[in-house]
Formats: sequence, structure tokens, C-alpha cells
Amino acid sequence: MSHSIDHRVTQDLVTTLTDGHDGYLHAAERIDSPGAATLFRRFAAERKAMADRLVGIATRYDDDVEADGSTLATAHRTWMSLKDAVTSSDVENIVETCITGEDHALSTFQDALGEQISEPLRSIVQEQLDEIQQAKATLQSHVVSA
Repeated sequence: MSHSIDHRVTQDLVTTLTDGHDGYLHAAERIDSPGAATLFRRFAAERKAMADRLVGIATRYDDDVEADGSTLATAHRTWMSLKDAVTSSDVENIVETCITGEDHALSTFQDALGEQISEPLRSIVQEQLDEIQQAKATLQSHVVSA
């Protein structure tokens, strides 16, 4: 277990969560379904709370973790905007794009659990991984019912 590993992993997770927050807000603005927009805003708020929790814990250990999104996520949202123009903000396509984002988040969180991180961080990562899995299941059920 290394403090520097905790710092690196926490930064990666916060970046991923910030990407998710921004992506859900972007999707909420573009989707033609008020119910889905509400769901996306709820998921955005959850991602922000998850990131804030990780930043708060890092701060207690004097780590400086920044809540900035990644360049890759910005490119993904740009692609999503182009896709929107072609598909007229089709609910199913936007939900599928959000599922892809959740798959990326799940991969990042699973990778974090494979690292030699501290037990307190491991516990939070597992809890947040479970929340992301639940969100993905909710999205998948939305696609099935659409």
C-alpha cells in the first residue's frame, strides 16, 4: 500500500467521475425525454457527490486532487453532439452513449480495485463501483422499455 498509489488512483477516479457528471449534464440538455433528462441530472449529481467524497478524503491526507474532466471525455461529448445532430436527440442512442460512458467508469473502478490501495480507499471504491453498476442497470432497463 502506498500513499502515492492512493493519490494516483484517487485522481483517476475523480477525473472519471467528473467526466460522468459532465456527460450526464450534456445528455440531459440534449435528450427529448423529460423523464430521461431528470434521470441524467440525478446521475450527474451522484457523480459529483462521489467525486467530492474522494476529494474530501484525499484532502484529509494532504493530497491535492483536482476535479477536472479528461480530454478524452470532452472529445466524447463533442462526438455525442455530432451524433445528436444526425439522430435528432434520439432517446435510445443517447442512453446507449451513456451506457458506454458507464462501461468506461466501471473499467476504471475495477482497475482501481486491482491496485495496492489502502483499505479505507478500497472500501469507498467498491461502494462507488456498486453505485455505477446500479446506474448502468437502470440505463439498460430504460433502453429495453424505450
